[in-house]
Amino acid sequence: MRKFLALAVSIAFVLGSLTVAQAQQAPAPAAKPAEKPAEKPAAKASGTVKSASETSLVVEVAQKDKTKKEMSFILDKATKLTKAGKSVTAKDIMVGDRATVSYDDKMMAKSVSLRAPAKAAAQPCAAAPAGQQPPAKK
Repeated sequence: MRKFLALAVSIAFVLGSLTVAQAQQAPAPAAKPAEKPAEKPAAKASGTVKSASETSLVVEVAQKDKTKKEMSFILDKATKLTKAGKSVTAKDIMVGDRATVSYDDKMMAKSVSLRAPAKAAAQPCAAAPAGQQPPAKK
């Protein structure tokens, strides 16, 4: 009987020790979520605005070989539009404005920085001398 009691206590002691040792082990690290591939830096293009709408922008860009190429960009609500350092909307983009566009590989414009074209020499209207308004139409 004593042997049986000693054996039962020994088994209980061993099982208790295993449980405590199991509890002290650090939990297995959770699987890391798949990391997104590093985003490519945005490409840039500068040129003259040829057309613009709420959802697109066409800019004529001078190439290194002096030829010109039209590039079309997609505009969305996330596109940051600025003109002379102030936030504007797509409706404020004028044909002839100078534009610098930062865009991704899908031609989605991330930001568009605009400036008015260089002012041409002031030329008076042929119908009225300089400083005078043309006559009102009846």
